[in-house]
Amino acid sequence: MLAGMAAVTAAAILYRPMATNDGPVHVAFANLIATLGRPEHELQRHAYALTLRLNPNLLIYLLMAALLRVAPPGLTESLVQVLCVVGPVSAAYLALRQINPANTWLAVFVLPLSLNQMFFLGLYNHCCATGAFFLAIAAYLWMNRAPSFRRALVLASALILTFLCHASGFIMAMAGVGTMTAMNLVATTWRKGVFKTYSAQRHAFAVGVGTMTAMNLVATTRQERVFEVFSARRHAFAAMVAPLPLAAIFLSGIKGGIDFGPSVATRVYLFGVLNVLRVNSRLDSYLAVATSLVLAFASLWATVEILGRKARRDEAAPIIAAGVVAFLVMLAFPDTLGGGWTHFRRFVIYPFFWALLLLAFQSFSTRARGALIGFGVAVSLGLVGSAMYRQSIFRSQMAPLAEVDRQVGSQCTVLPLVLNDAVSAGFPTYNPLFQAANRLELRKDRVVLFNFLARLNVYPIRFIAGVEPQSHLFH
Repeated sequence: MLAGMAAVTAAAILYRPMATNDGPVHVAFANLIATLGRPEHELQRHAYALTLRLNPNLLIYLLMAALLRVAPPGLTESLVQVLCVVGPVSAAYLALRQINPANTWLAVFVLPLSLNQMFFLGLYNHCCATGAFFLAIAAYLWMNRAPSFRRALVLASALILTFLCHASGFIMAMAGVGTMTAMNLVATTWRKGVFKTYSAQRHAFAVGVGTMTAMNLVATTRQERVFEVFSARRHAFAAMVAPLPLAAIFLSGIKGGIDFGPSVATRVYLFGVLNVLRVNSRLDSYLAVATSLVLAFASLWATVEILGRKARRDEAAPIIAAGVVAFLVMLAFPDTLGGGWTHFRRFVIYPFFWALLLLAFQSFSTRARGALIGFGVAVSLGLVGSAMYRQSIFRSQMAPLAEVDRQVGSQCTVLPLVLNDAVSAGFPTYNPLFQAANRLELRKDRVVLFNFLARLNVYPIRFIAGVEPQSHLFH
């Protein structure tokens, strides 16, 4: 696990940063947050508006804006890229430790799952949200062992952190925590005998003994059992309510079309082959299918064994249910919503995350553990090697941009010609040249007119009305 994380860190620092689609825009946005008020950035103030509000996408921008004050843009983006990969692995380690400290090694699989299309598309907010997701799940499992309002505050803070990173992680964290809470509520209700109480009174209702029977039922269940059942889960309910006002404020300002995108059958297929890991080479496809098969068969084996024995069934059942809900959310969520896109591809990895949490309940022999760790490390290093090979190509292709940077003066607008006909057919695939010119905004007072993100209201930086040129640039 440490070897894989060291390889990713070395790649990010070596290329400083690894080339991604939207990475240049996100770093430029963070730079604008830090510099837009300065008098020497007059042209940028005429083109961009800054709107800081508590919403998804904000936290990583504030982090990068702070780092840009002490580090150059390349190193800043590299550090964020390391956080996007090392963060989820470390947070998954904490979540797995809450289930079984002996199986924290399963976090080794989070590393290759994090090297997915979203990372190379430069969606740093989403990638960091996957780490925050694991923190929220770890906080819930920790709180569930000994509920208290202090622990509920930790869970609420983790959910708010997930929201401020990105909506995708927040949706999956809330769905997971809500599902586990509901399953634990049902289990507690069963153990308290509430269902038996209702069953015992059904004959009285059938023969019409009416008011006295109803009053006895209410007294028996509400006073002695129902209150106890819901009271035992009040900490989880309080924690889930805490971030809802932020979500409501954010949703009130969202505008944009809705498109379901890929069909259900296509989604199932792309999920099954773990297509989201196919980015840099044909090798990625083989590694993706192998990873999917290993985790699918292992989790199926774990489900059969756990449900077949009573020892940890009550603990594992909520994890199984949460994994099923994550799969259903992936199938049902629109691919385009409120200006954001690739929602389906963002959600693909979450059922696999739940599979890893389920596997933590299992007991592994030394040989099985060694084989799985070796497989996870091999897949990670294979994906990192594939990425580094392609990065060397992109690095040479973007060399002319450095020459342009030396020639373009301050207070200039720049219009790059994006020679990529995939733009007219839909959203671009992994092509770091797509918005690379936005790196020109990191030095001097320049405005790059081709900016795919600065027209959307989900980001803190937007083109001022009347300046936004995108409708004249596409097609």
